[in-house]
Amino acid sequence: MAAPEATIAAYGLENPAQAIAYTIVEAYTQPGYVVKVYTTANQMTGISALTDIPDGYIIKSTVPATAQAIVNLVEGSALPGQFIGVQALIPGQIAYLQIAAATATVAIGDLLGPTTTQGCVAPRSATGARGAGVAFAKALEAVTAGTGGTIKCRIIAPMYFGAGLP
Repeated sequence: MAAPEATIAAYGLENPAQAIAYTIVEAYTQPGYVVKVYTTANQMTGISALTDIPDGYIIKSTVPATAQAIVNLVEGSALPGQFIGVQALIPGQIAYLQIAAATATVAIGDLLGPTTTQGCVAPRSATGARGAGVAFAKALEAVTAGTGGTIKCRIIAPMYFGAGLP
């Protein structure tokens, strides 16, 4: 029987997992922030532009998992540079993503994509009425304007709106 590594290599997969750990550049106190590949190997950073193409979302906060974490957790502190699992954005999956506090009202079925608030999503539309950019999720619940927090959504294949996008 072939070693698992040989079988994986035969199919061209380095890591078939849906969630892979990366060093996250920013500090996040909650899971669900959306991230993209950073300029340094094995690091990810929060999306922060309408045209950012996301790679996944963090599955836990960046509060470190050490004895010191108890102190940080009590103080509500998260630290940058933590090694955290990043869930791949796989179409069809249901995810709870962070939504920008300053966002407009979100209706069920609205398309969601990057915003200028680090790691958060906001509504998008094909008409550009809510901004051009990338949409990669569809809202499964309504959110009142200005509330922030998380939003339940379904991951979709990325859609691109506006000039200068792939």
